[in-house]
Amino acid sequence: MTTARRLGFAALGVLALALAVALLVGLRPLVIRSDSMAPTLRAGDLLLVRTVPAAVVAVGDVVTFADSARRGEPVSHPVIAIEQR
Repeated sequence: MTTARRLGFAALGVLALALAVALLVGLRPLVIRSDSMAPTLRAGDLLLVRTVPAAVVAVGDVVTFADSARRGEPVSHPVIAIEQR
């Protein structure tokens, strides 16, 4: 087996371990589908998302929610302002 192949398998193993740990601590993987948030996030980027109370969301965070206009499909957007009601 070549060194490049060994490194490839090692990288894959590290990635699998990282994903397993993320799932164990309550994170879910989500793949960005469009370039609408480029250059910060691009299509194909992987996000690890978790549920948090609305009170802890801050300007600059990226939030993901089920969009009822898209039949519940997850949509991610940056928070640019917070209004108190």
